Amino acid sequence: MLRHLRITLKGLCEFRETLEPLAAERTAKKATRDDLVELERILRSFKSNLITHESKWFEVMSEDLKFHSYLSHIGGNRVFEAAPYTVYENSFPYVERFLSKERVFMGENYQDVYKILRAIERRGSNKASALIQRHIREFVPTMEENKKQQYGSGGLP
Repeated sequence: MLRHLRITLKGLCEFRETLEPLAAERTAKKATRDDLVELERILRSFKSNLITHESKWFEVMSEDLKFHSYLSHIGGNRVFEAAPYTVYENSFPYVERFLSKERVFMGENYQDVYKILRAIERRGSNKASALIQRHIREFVPTMEENKKQQYGSGGLP
């Protein structure tokens, strides 16, 4: 759907920077013990895929999507819940081509998610919001640089 509108990666990231911090705030306020257990399960799976002998990039990114989606689910708004899937579906071609598949980068991604979950557990809504916004903002420059290395200085569409 969004591809027909020629949505840019930058536009998708701006949307995420607005929506996901709100979802993280709501999650920190509303998460039940069962919700925290599920987020912890996702985090363990994320780590397990990360530390295998041969890092499983697609599986790691899938766990990242599950984490972000579950945060939106906890907030209780079905539109928030649908947004991560729509955004990931439309940004995945960019992510697959331009996001580092190096274990170090994936480890940084895991550390971000770990910190976000810990802030949510402590009911730190402002901290969770700030962490998730920073987490999202870090991706665009990384992908811009990788695209420049592959295609020159045109920047991302």
